[in-house]
Amino acid sequence: MLPGKTMRKTVLILITLMSLSTLHASAQLQYTDQLKRAADLITVGISSPSVSIDEYFSSECLSALKPITVEDVLKNMHVQYGDALAYDVYSVENNAAVFMLKFNGGMAVPMGITVAATGKITGFTFGLPKVERQSINQLKEQVKSLRGDVGFLLKKIDDTDEVYSFNPDKPLAIGSVFKLYVLASLMDKHVNWATIIRLEGGLKSMPSGDMNIWPDNSPVTLHTLATKMIYESDNTAADHLINYLGRRNMPGLLDKLGNKNWNLSDPFLTTAEAFRLKNSTEAITEYLRLGKKEKYKYLETKVKNLPLYAPNFVTPREITTIEWFASASDICRLMSHFYKGTDALVSDVFAMNPIFMKEPDLTYLAQKGGSEIGVISVAWLFESADKTPYCLAATWNNTADDVDQQQFFKVVKGVFSLNFLHNTIVPQGK
Repeated sequence: MLPGKTMRKTVLILITLMSLSTLHASAQLQYTDQLKRAADLITVGISSPSVSIDEYFSSECLSALKPITVEDVLKNMHVQYGDALAYDVYSVENNAAVFMLKFNGGMAVPMGITVAATGKITGFTFGLPKVERQSINQLKEQVKSLRGDVGFLLKKIDDTDEVYSFNPDKPLAIGSVFKLYVLASLMDKHVNWATIIRLEGGLKSMPSGDMNIWPDNSPVTLHTLATKMIYESDNTAADHLINYLGRRNMPGLLDKLGNKNWNLSDPFLTTAEAFRLKNSTEAITEYLRLGKKEKYKYLETKVKNLPLYAPNFVTPREITTIEWFASASDICRLMSHFYKGTDALVSDVFAMNPIFMKEPDLTYLAQKGGSEIGVISVAWLFESADKTPYCLAATWNNTADDVDQQQFFKVVKGVFSLNFLHNTIVPQGK
C-alpha cells in the first residue's frame, strides 16, 4: 500500500474515533443533565409531597410501583426524614446515577435513579440512611432543643466518666421501657424459660401486641411471653409476667436493679390498669387522693372492673403520676445489669428489638422504647467495634402537649454519628 493512502486511512480512523468519542461524551452529558433534573424533581417531591410529579415517570415505572404510587413513596420519605434540602452526585454511568440526598433532620440517604433517552424516570430507589457526622457540642444543642422535661445519658458501662449527660438523675415517665425491668427480674429469678402458664382473660390488656386476642387458657411459655413483651411490646404478655413475678414485689425488684426512684412506681401498675385509670377522670381523681395501701386495694377491687378500651384522650394525661418512672442514670444501671448477665436467652430476646439501623461498627445492638401521649423514652445497649460497652438512655416528657417523635429520634440517632463509632470518643467537656 502506498504511504499516502496509509496516512489518509489512519487519519480517517482517528477522525471516526474522535467523532464516536464526542458522540459518547455528548450522550453522557445529556444523560447527566437528565439525571440531575430527575434528582431535582424527586427532591422537590419529597419536600412538597402534595405536588404530583407522575408525568415525569415512565409508564413502566409507575406500573411497577402499583398498588402504591410515587406520591406514597415520597410522602413516606418526608415522614421519616423531613424536607430534602439538597443532594450530592456520587456517580454517573450512562443513564444511571447515585445521589446522596440531605435532609433537614440531619440524615443523608443514598438515591439511585435511571432515566430513558426521553428524560423520563424509569426507576428510582433509596438506600439505608446515614447520619452526618456531628460533634458532642452539636448533640448537646439538639438535646437542649427538646421542649419539656428531658433526661439524657450516654456513657460507657461501669465507667464514671460520661460522654454526655443532661438531667441524668431526673425521674421521668418511661412508658414501655418499664418492660425491661420485668425482663431483668425474670433473669435474676433464674426462671425456667420453658415453664408454661395459661393466659387469663382477667390479665389481658389493650395493644400493642396481639396476645389480647389469643384464646383464654392458651398455654404459653415464659420465653414466649418475654419475647412478645420485648419484641412486640405486647401489653398482655407484660401483665401476665408482672402477675407471675407478683405485682407487689415489683417496686422492690426495681430497687434491686438500681432504680433509685422505685418508690414513684409503687403501686406498680399493670398496663391494663393504666388504660382503665387514664380513660376515667373519676377514677383518676379517686386514685390520686388515696395513700399507697388504699391505692393497691382500689386497683384490685374497683379499677379491675372498669371498661378496658384504647385511650380516649389526645393530650398528655397524668404522666407525672400514673406511669412507670426512672431516670437516665437508673436506666443505664439496668443496662449494666443486662450486660453482665449470663443468661444467653435474655440477651437474645433483648437483641431481637434492633436499633433502627444496623451499624457495621457496632458488634451488639439492643434497645427498648416506650411512648404514650406526652412521653417517649429509649434504652439502648451496644458495643463499639473494640467491644467497649455503652449505654444510651433518653427520655422526653411534656405535660402540656404531645412530643415530636421525629425530632426526638433525630437527636438520639445522632449518637451514631459521633466519633465513638470509630473508637475516638471524647470525654465530656472536651
